[in-house]
Amino acid sequence: MTGLKTGALITAAGLSSRMGDFKPLLPYKNTTMIRFLVNLLHEAGADPIAVVIGYRAKELREHLKDRDVLLVENYQYEVTEMFDSVKLGLQRLSGLCDRAAFVPVDVPDLSSSLLRRVFQTEGSIVRPVYRGRPGHPVVMDAGLIPAVCAYTGDRGFRGALESLSCGITEVEAENDGIYNDIDTIEDYRNLVGKEKVRTLYLVRHGAVEFPGGEKRCIGRTDLPLSATGRRQALQLQTYFRDKAIEAVYASPLKRARETAQLAAGENTVIHVRDGLTEMDMGSWENQPLGSLHKRLEDEAPGGEPRSSALRRFSETVDQIIAETSGDIVIVSHAGVICAYLSERMNTPLETSRGLRQPYCGLNIFEVRAGSSPKLREYGVKASQVPEETEIRELFGRRETPERVIRHCEAVAAEALRIAKALNEKGMQLDEQLIRASALLHDVERRQKSHASKGSELLLREGYPQIASVIRQHHELDRIVLDEAAVVFYADKRCIEDRRVSLEERFADSAGKRELDQTAQMFHAKRFRQALAIEAKINEMLGNSHA
Repeated sequence: MTGLKTGALITAAGLSSRMGDFKPLLPYKNTTMIRFLVNLLHEAGADPIAVVIGYRAKELREHLKDRDVLLVENYQYEVTEMFDSVKLGLQRLSGLCDRAAFVPVDVPDLSSSLLRRVFQTEGSIVRPVYRGRPGHPVVMDAGLIPAVCAYTGDRGFRGALESLSCGITEVEAENDGIYNDIDTIEDYRNLVGKEKVRTLYLVRHGAVEFPGGEKRCIGRTDLPLSATGRRQALQLQTYFRDKAIEAVYASPLKRARETAQLAAGENTVIHVRDGLTEMDMGSWENQPLGSLHKRLEDEAPGGEPRSSALRRFSETVDQIIAETSGDIVIVSHAGVICAYLSERMNTPLETSRGLRQPYCGLNIFEVRAGSSPKLREYGVKASQVPEETEIRELFGRRETPERVIRHCEAVAAEALRIAKALNEKGMQLDEQLIRASALLHDVERRQKSHASKGSELLLREGYPQIASVIRQHHELDRIVLDEAAVVFYADKRCIEDRRVSLEERFADSAGKRELDQTAQMFHAKRFRQALAIEAKINEMLGNSHA
């Protein structure tokens, strides 16, 4: 529609609970899902663009700081629905445009040509359809925003539109991308896994043996792996055992070469390339990390600039790809890997150090002839769950009190007992995931908001599925009998290391401190959730779990 200004709204406030990872920051088409949609809407002519954020809002603010968008925060994202975020976004756009388009962050498989056709079609409400099924984006006259925001029915945005007296104009789409929302990891892999040719595994080296045990900032300082680092590298060997790897490359530094050799096996030739080495850290080199007060964007004084390191690292990776024809493994370092990731994800190079990169973390790229490597997953471990030794090391690093560890062990035993009983009845719960998540659910008990802090810790360590379970151990995202529900319920059946009834546990927690009205509401909600999960377990086991 010539002359009319179309604004756009992206909702990205949700918890991404079914995904097990944070949807807006998932790699997609050499950037992230949220930046791809922002860029696509800009290309189609949308202005302004409002993005509603909530969960991990601080990360999204940083991630989008160089994009021309209006950020709207839904502070109640944990207890509200997506339609509440839609209302916030529409209210922010009101008065700034003639029409408003809405698309959720998890519907990225769109094209700028489709968006332009929808934007240019006349009608009070316009939406694309494919084979009779409607999808996104939905465009409405700005004059309808007050009526949509006033809707209080239980059918969300669709119900709000259908309650209006105006008709809906439909535009035929070329494919089903308009309604293919990415809810699970399988959905995501189906979206990004088409036309695979080769796989590049970019791996950070294992944990380092620091003299005296004090962590230091090291670039070119040549230190060997610690016992923990060697164990981590051997986990990679198990991971790569059934994969057809053509060649393995490594930085010349000991920690990278040792990791590569352990991961590949003693009989495999490791190809060393100087261009894969870590950045020189200048005056920061070999300094205790606790003594350095540096921001993410700070460059090491006298060291190698990130832009220079990225250039020579990228050139080396391109050369390796050009001289091979199959799947390849490259073992390198966090600094240069994160710089490379920032380019592939189209995020600011200046804050690349903020990208997660655990020891022996995997970054998996798809390589197609004639195009740049496309990031599929980053910062994940070879195994979904840590070994017992790593769990104990996490307790030690986070100074988890002994009484809390005993509680975690009791919860793990209870959760595993329930999981085994449910699996005997035909369910397919991941018992290893349940046990590890239960053991670590209170690892950050000494911290405020320890469920969120524990989730963030496990995400940084490369265990996104455990992070999702830990985040929900106080309050579930949904009432479904899955791994998160089993850990949540087992936690509610334990006081310290004693197994108790739900009634006793909730009476105990209510009596420990005086609860204000909001706290009472959340306490009651969690009790209802626990009772609902108990009813589902009883239904499966015939009251035999107690």
